[in-house]
This record gives sequence, structure tokens and C-alpha cells, in this order.
Amino acid sequence: MLAALMGVAMAARGSDGVAIEPPETSEVVVGEFPPPSGLTVADAGDSSVVRLWWRESSQDLAGFVIEAQSSASRVEAWGATRTLGAPPEARVASDRPGPGLHRYRICSLRTNGERSPFSAWAVVEVARGWTPLVPSPDSLRIFVSAAGSDTNDGLTPSNPIRTLQAARARVRAGSPDWILLRCGDLFHENDVEVWHGGRSAREPAVWTSYGEGPRPVIVPKGTWPGIAIQEGASNLAIVGLHFRGTTDSPASGIQLFVGRRPFGNLLIEDCVVERFKDNINIQGRIAGPNFIRGVAIRRSIVADAHPRGRSHSQGAYIDSVEGLLIEECLFDRNGWVDKQRADATIFNHNLYLGTRNGESATIRRCIIARASSHGIQLRGGGVIEDNLFLLNPIAAQLGGGDPVPATHAQGVTGRVSGNVVLNGVDINGTLPRGMGILAFNIGARGAVIEHNVIAFNLASDVNAFPIHLWADSYGAGVGVNNVRVSRNVIHDWRGPLVIAAPAAPRAPSPACTVEGVVIEFNEIQMPVANDTTANCVSVRFASSPAQVRLDSNAYWSVRPADQLLRYDNVAMSLEQWSEASGDRGSRVEKVAYVDPMRDAASHARAAGLGSTALDLLAAARLQRRGDWRAERTAAAVVTHVKEGFSGER
Repeated sequence: MLAALMGVAMAARGSDGVAIEPPETSEVVVGEFPPPSGLTVADAGDSSVVRLWWRESSQDLAGFVIEAQSSASRVEAWGATRTLGAPPEARVASDRPGPGLHRYRICSLRTNGERSPFSAWAVVEVARGWTPLVPSPDSLRIFVSAAGSDTNDGLTPSNPIRTLQAARARVRAGSPDWILLRCGDLFHENDVEVWHGGRSAREPAVWTSYGEGPRPVIVPKGTWPGIAIQEGASNLAIVGLHFRGTTDSPASGIQLFVGRRPFGNLLIEDCVVERFKDNINIQGRIAGPNFIRGVAIRRSIVADAHPRGRSHSQGAYIDSVEGLLIEECLFDRNGWVDKQRADATIFNHNLYLGTRNGESATIRRCIIARASSHGIQLRGGGVIEDNLFLLNPIAAQLGGGDPVPATHAQGVTGRVSGNVVLNGVDINGTLPRGMGILAFNIGARGAVIEHNVIAFNLASDVNAFPIHLWADSYGAGVGVNNVRVSRNVIHDWRGPLVIAAPAAPRAPSPACTVEGVVIEFNEIQMPVANDTTANCVSVRFASSPAQVRLDSNAYWSVRPADQLLRYDNVAMSLEQWSEASGDRGSRVEKVAYVDPMRDAASHARAAGLGSTALDLLAAARLQRRGDWRAERTAAAVVTHVKEGFSGER
């Protein structure tokens, strides 16, 4: 079909990075049914990749055809058409066109040989580094300063308006107007709301700064949020601002609630959001067409959210968003404030990403540190890649959560790849944790946990699980299915990689199973193991080869040889384990690494940032446009640690 239709066929890449070849057939008939709806395209933030997502409810699909064109300039002189394909179960895909202007449209293929018409074109610009923002020829630029006057016209830096309310009243709905706050100024106001958005994703309304010095600071009065974005303000960029809460404020720093109509395209970049109950709070409507599409949070610092009384507190709470990108941010010390962590709870997290965000969510190259409980809860599935997790009770959770039909009827899918997890801790003295990566409610499409380093647990040994495939807990959903755990390094975590037994299903999950789990090519090294249950791997039930397959792992522990592994609650030697579990390719080996003691503190010393992990975090809080230093980034620490764990594989 594609050869006849387009002449040229190229492969798209799915969310797991695997090439998806377009389907082929001899002829095309255009049917009278609609194309997929809601095609959205977004810059993935790595100067190369475009992510696409769409909606399709038909049941008789053979696949999708995506057309792509690129432009060498912003004048939209489009080049040759490229053709991409996606399988019938896909609702997310990715392309790697590189920097520039690109557009995409999509049609669906039916099993009867017909295809739908194509959707409208969706346009995206792939940028390098910081997101390019350029005023349009008709943009109004309203300058605001604490030294200004609301009787000024605000059209020049020398004649600024004084209040944000007055500036807001002068911008136009649906126009690419800018509000610029003077650097170094403090704005202590209530009712800071964004009423109007821009013309399009390429021509957004912008709230940003001007002049030299530190970011302008917005401190709300009373119970007001730092900034409240109204649902009519689609196509909005908030860049280079500092939102700071007060000790008694119960509100959010950046707040967006959508209830009556859809919202699209929000960029938060180069911002500091700190000291609110919830630093970022973004919620679409649970049901119906009123959702949020396209949210990017980039190169921002989100820190020190803390609970007020018995309320829960998050660095970011985000739900019902299609197309969420969180990239190169610092999320640090959210959900607690007491020095002894007495106010830390199981309900407070750095990133609480709800079940209804869907698999288009991506968290990439962030530093995620010192959470109350979870560094990330990615309940709806998606991608967690190349992040640094530091001093968290639980680093990352893929899937799980409340048993709701949105995810628990079929489970979720996702990828946890390339991360470095260091120094697990307890929530506090009464809530032991110290977990690395959790996965549960993984459906038939499966998940991948690969190329991660998980090292140096500092918590008690009670829950010291570097990777836990969790099928017997609250929110287990459909269980753990088709999960591949591959080429991870686990070093000095003091507890086993765990595959739990399936539990009785809980509605709306039709079943809870453990099927198709593969544990292969991992290096599980335990130079410190204090307890007889601190085995390298623990399969907590009598599994069949179709449920759990183990192959070519390197196990080593200071425990006696007959306690190396645990199967169906019985400690075993490798020989006994191989006979019981079917593991035929694994071995006992103490792997020789280049420098297995590398961690965040050693990077801080090598980079001249100090001598401890806390020094690294303090340095990361200094990142900003104009002073962005590579040695303060997650990428630098990840590279430093992984190079230390390199060696003969």
C-alpha cells in the first residue's frame, strides 16, 4: 500500500526505540471514515527527535501511515514526503528528522484494505538546547517592573507597568503577546492569572524576563497560587521566572486545571518553583474531551515543596496530559521539610504522574533527589531515561496506582533505560524503604528495564530491592507481563532483585499474571549483604519457564554459596537455582570494574563542585540560562558513574 501510495517508505520508531516498518499492500481505497483524531507532534528536546501521538478507537485496524515533510527555513517551503508506519496497537511514535521545521499527518489502515483520509498537518520545530522564542511581527511586549507605574504604557523597558494584573489586562486573546518582568524585581501580588494564550504552538503567548540579574521573583499573597493558568490560555510559554511560596501558603506554584474545554501547548522552561504545597499542579478533566495536550517542563528547578498540616505535597502532580515531556530539570527535596524527615510520608513525591497521562509521557536527563517517598511515580506508563536518582526512598515506579479503568483493564507499557540510581534511603525511621526501580500493572505490550546502574543503598535492609517486579500489591493491576530486565548493573544494594507471585485480580483488572518476564545479561554484585534473605535474585513462587526466564546473568555475593539466590522462598546455590528455575546461562562472577566506587560525591570532587552529593545538588540549583554548566547536569553524573562501572562484559 505505502509503496503505491507514496513511492518511498521509511521506518518510524516506536516508544521503545524499535523500528516500525510501514505495512505493504498493492492498492489503496480511501474509505468514508474519519482519520485518527488529535494528532499532536512535539520536539522531544534532544535536538533531533519528534514525538507523535494520536487517538483512534476503531477495532479493525491494520496499522497507520504517517507522512512527514521538512523545511529548510521558517518560510515553510516543504521538501519531499517521507512515509512512516505504525502498527495497529500504536498511539505513539517517534521520528528523528533532526533540527528544523517539520510537519506530519496521519491516516489509518483497515483490515479490509481501505484507508481513511489523512488528518490535517501538524507542525513542530526541533530546536537545539534552549527553546527558541521569537516575538512575531504583531506581538505586543508589555514590560513590568516593581519600580514602574500602572499609568505607563509598558511598551518599553524605560516606561514599565508596575503590577502583573495591569500587564495581564493589556494582552490580547489568541495573540503572541509577551509579558516581561524585570530581572531582580520582587512581585508580591494576589490574583496572578494567565487569561489569554497565543496564536499557535509556534507563536505562543510568553511570560518571561528582561534585563540583567537574577530571575524576577513572584511571591503570592494569602492562598493564591504563584501563577494560575486558565484553561483558555492555550499556547503559552513561561520562561525564566522564579515562583516562591510562603510558609503558610496551601496553594500551588504553577497551576493549570482544565474542566470545560481542551488546553494545548504549555512550555515551562528555565524557571524556579519552590516552597509551595505542590510546586506544579496540572490536571485535565478525567473524562470526556476536555484534556491537556502537550506540556514540556525543561531545564527548571522544582524544590522544597512541603506539606501543610495533614495535606499531601508534591514537587509536581500531573494527570490527564497527553504528550508530557520533563527534561533536564532538578527535582529536589519535595514533600517534606523536617530535618529528621519526620513529616515525610508515603503520599508525597518529587514527581507524581497519574494514571491518565498515558504512554506519551517522557522524563529524561533530570536530577531527581531526596523525595519524601518516590522520585517518580509514572503510573500511566511511558519513558524514564538517562536520569540521575539520588537519595530517594523509592527511585522510580513504572505503572501501578489506583485501580481505574483508564489503565487497569489492559495495563501499561514503558521503558526505564540508561538511568543511574544511587543511595537509596528510608522515608524515615518508621517507614523503611530503599527501593530502586518498581514495575507493576504491566500489560501484554510489556516494558523494558535496561542499561541502568543501581548502586550503594544507604537504607535499612527491610525493603532493599534494586528492581522489584511487583504483582501482589495494591494497584498490581494485570500483574507483570512481557518485562525484559536486561544489561543492568546492580552493585552494593544489599537486597535481591525480586519477581513477586501473581495475586488475585482486583476489578477492573481481568486477571493478574506473571508471564513472559526475562532477566538477562545483568550483573548483580553484593559486596555487602547482611541478611540471609539478601540474595542476588528472589523469585517468590514456583515459576514456569513461560513465566520467568533467566539467562546469562553474573551473580556474586559475600553470603555463603548456598544463599546466593532464592527460589520459592528457599535459599539456594547456583546449581540448585539452575535446576529449580531453569536458569542455564548464568554464572557466579565477581565482575572487575574500572572504578566501582564512583558516585555523586566523587563526581562533585572531580568537577570542582565540592566533596559531597549535597554539594552537587546545591550546584545544580544554580543552573539557569546564561550560566548552564555541563558538570552540574544529570548527564555528566550518569556518564561519570557508568564509566566507573565499565569493564569486560
